[in-house]
Amino acid sequence: VTYELEGPALVSIADAVAAGSFYPMTDHALESGLPIDEALAASSNSRSVSVTGEFKMGGQEHFYLECNTTLAIPSENGLEVWSSTQAVTKTQATVAHATGLQSSRVTCKVKRMGGGFGGKETRNVFASCAVAVAAVRLNVPVRLSLSRDVDMATTGGRHSFYAKYT
Repeated sequence: VTYELEGPALVSIADAVAAGSFYPMTDHALESGLPIDEALAASSNSRSVSVTGEFKMGGQEHFYLECNTTLAIPSENGLEVWSSTQAVTKTQATVAHATGLQSSRVTCKVKRMGGGFGGKETRNVFASCAVAVAAVRLNVPVRLSLSRDVDMATTGGRHSFYAKYT
């Protein structure tokens, strides 16, 4: 396989902004009322202030209390999946797709959840799908409990943010 560079490497948010490289779905603005210039000009309050600035926040790791764990149990009715997830419906849909089962034949359960901090919203599905495929193919219960090191290396975290405001 041969790769060709299509331009300079963009390794930071500042690089991407300078190059005009944006995902289309991220182009949005929060607006309410009149445009700010019109609102300030129409204001009878001489104490009106316009604030302009920027906000930067680095990425964050998801260091939740329990590492990702999944148990898949095949049965004649389908598959029962016990997963440490915050998104059972997403887990059900991805497991059904990976195994070729109808969603109605995949039952996802969570025993308890706490301290996920958003890190188990969608990033657990790779483990749930791997366990589910193995359980269906072998027709035996299969469990996977990620170690802390593997969990941190594979699940990622929250992305960095940069915002301008006026």
